[in-house]
Amino acid sequence: MAKEIHRINSRPHGYRTTSIHPAWRAFITLCDSIQYGEIEKLSIKEGLPVAAEEVRKKTKFNTN
Repeated sequence: MAKEIHRINSRPHGYRTTSIHPAWRAFITLCDSIQYGEIEKLSIKEGLPVAAEEVRKKTKFNTN
């Protein structure tokens, strides 16, 4: 257990290196491309994202 914690903590930001399903990778890429917005409906089937409907990208104006 202590080795596992050390290994995890030695990674940047504490993330583990693990494989990710291509469907999740595509969803993460979509989220990254939106940057700021909304996904109103997300369909998941057998634990994997299948479709995202009504994806809206928003622009936030900084009004300090």
